[in-house]
Amino acid sequence: MSDAEQRSAQRQALAGARLRALAGAFGLEPTDPGVIPNGAVGRDGTTVIAVIDDDHERSLGAVALWAGRAPTDRIVICTDDHGPDLARRAAALTTPAEVHLFDGPTTTPVEASGVPAAPVLDDGHRAWAGRFAAAGATPVDDHGRLVAEVRGLEMARTEPDPAGGVAIEIGVGRADREIHGMLDAGSDVDEVLRQTVGIVEGFRVAGGTHPLHRVARARWLRSLVLADPTLIGLDVAGEPLPPLRSTDTVLVTEPAAALFTPDDAPSVLVACTVGFDPDLGPELADLVERSLARRVIVVCPPRDERLVRRALDVVTVDADVVAVAEPW
Repeated sequence: MSDAEQRSAQRQALAGARLRALAGAFGLEPTDPGVIPNGAVGRDGTTVIAVIDDDHERSLGAVALWAGRAPTDRIVICTDDHGPDLARRAAALTTPAEVHLFDGPTTTPVEASGVPAAPVLDDGHRAWAGRFAAAGATPVDDHGRLVAEVRGLEMARTEPDPAGGVAIEIGVGRADREIHGMLDAGSDVDEVLRQTVGIVEGFRVAGGTHPLHRVARARWLRSLVLADPTLIGLDVAGEPLPPLRSTDTVLVTEPAAALFTPDDAPSVLVACTVGFDPDLGPELADLVERSLARRVIVVCPPRDERLVRRALDVVTVDADVVAVAEPW
């Protein structure tokens, strides 16, 4: 067993022990224990109890899907962090769920918080939009920074400068940005941007085999829909929405969202997703609350439609699912 596998097994064993210890506080004796990302889950009759130790954004959907394997009328979730955020997301589940913070053997119910507002993109970051576009990339507000995307793949970003200004970092992913920072020192930034866009365009083509062809596909699908909204039955331009949280990697599975606001109709939230994301439902509930959209469309490749509907079944969000042929 590798070190990583050993650490994972130790975390799972600890979560299972916590599950058994905390269940007594609710008069439960869980059987049929299961493992979820960063936690454990068990059942006592029609009640499911779960312990989530960390990374609540990627665990709640797994709890709901596990609970759906048998009749369930109550879900009890115990966590040691992010309780209000987890309670908000749990409120969107189709099965009544309650969230409790634990400190040792003591548990305390928590109230849900609202969705945090997206950071405001200030003028220093927005000033790069024209230069990104001139290089052939699409400027996208990405949770407080501006990123340059090529068919959904980030290849440059702005970052706060230690001196109080805005710095530009070029590259795909953190390691690539660090290498570019060393190799491109003193080079013309706009020329490096144009060269990088050209390289990335060569990877993001139908039938490509490069590793960069396989990442950030939800954003690639979003870029396709933004370029041609008629693919999903809309006839108005949309704007990409910032993600719910900041990240420094392109290896994310969260949905890529956009907002379409017709002149004579309610705004439409469009969330693009690829593959099976068990937390699609809670993520979508947060995006709806933040955007105040009245209609929701989830876009996915045709082969993923069944998986997407399964992930959405665990939440009360009313969404249309539209399959769009993948551009890759």
